[in-house]
Amino acid sequence: MALPPIPIRTLLEEADLVIVATVVRVIERRNDAPISDLPVTYSDRGTAAGSERCLLQIDRILRGVEDQREIEVLKPIAQYTLEVGDHGPFFLGTTQDGYVLLGRYGPTIWTIDAVAAALE
Repeated sequence: MALPPIPIRTLLEEADLVIVATVVRVIERRNDAPISDLPVTYSDRGTAAGSERCLLQIDRILRGVEDQREIEVLKPIAQYTLEVGDHGPFFLGTTQDGYVLLGRYGPTIWTIDAVAAALE
């Protein structure tokens, strides 16, 4: 069973950078997601997609500071994958290795208007 999205307010508290961006390249797809031990006959085995390294082209910065127009980010093991052309708001945290996407799902969960309103 899918978990609900993390509320916008929680993501905003955790995010160092909130941007509107487009995936311009999937640099690497990793095969690091755990394998479900549930029987293959189950309709929902809770299978997650592996982590990915992606290049995002920033259209707008909603909160935070970033000098680059394109940034590399890590999408951790999650219930979604990113594809070239995916567009929307991204909530990013920072680690010693760079930016990491926050939230359980991709940029299509929250509209740009909903994120902008939550930032007001």
